[in-house]
Amino acid sequence: MKNDAEHRLLAVLQDEETAILSGNFAALEELTTAKLALCAQVKESEPDPADLQRISTAILRNAALLKAASEGINDARRTILSLRNLGETKCYGHDGSQVTIRDSPKRLERKA
Repeated sequence: MKNDAEHRLLAVLQDEETAILSGNFAALEELTTAKLALCAQVKESEPDPADLQRISTAILRNAALLKAASEGINDARRTILSLRNLGETKCYGHDGSQVTIRDSPKRLERKA
């Protein structure tokens, strides 16, 4: 029979997965606190190896989801920054240093 702490830890890991997949990152702090307390209880309860395997699988899955979410956020940040800098082009000079070329603002010219 599954230990109560193991059961609750698996439930918290499922809640964590749901929070990550739905983008509810604010919930992760509370879930992490609960997860740490339950891990300590599971450690003291001498769990069954099969239960430990299920817990380990859930933890690794959530870690991979968090990594993917972090990479997605970083990619989005880079995209936003590049869109803000549309008036710029970065290239390299003859000495290998990076040079930024800015577009001049578009203005109307009056000709006589």
